[in-house]
Amino acid sequence: MPNSPNLLKILSCCSLAANLKLKAEDTEGASNHVNQIIDSSLETVQTRWLYNLAKTSEEARAYKLQFRILEAVAEKLERENSWKLEECYKKLGKAYAKRDELEKAQSVFRKMDTLQTM
Repeated sequence: MPNSPNLLKILSCCSLAANLKLKAEDTEGASNHVNQIIDSSLETVQTRWLYNLAKTSEEARAYKLQFRILEAVAEKLERENSWKLEECYKKLGKAYAKRDELEKAQSVFRKMDTLQTM
């Protein structure tokens, strides 16, 4: 049952644990929780939680984890054909650009432009 109350509690705990690990500068520990969220229940997790984790990852200078989280949000929204995808692409493109990942940033911004012309 993908939206069961128990699963939502587990996801909430994983999200909280990942945030706490990032605040304690335990990037590896946070990454384990993020991977658990992304790998097992991406369909169920709220994008708001993932955006918060991405922001905390950036603040902790865990940029690879930030990219992984935002890429997972984009994947989730692409599958859902969500109108929120443009916002996600904007966040991901900015994150790449801040870290001089210019080719990746350009690719994401092109995807965003394609959405806007549809």
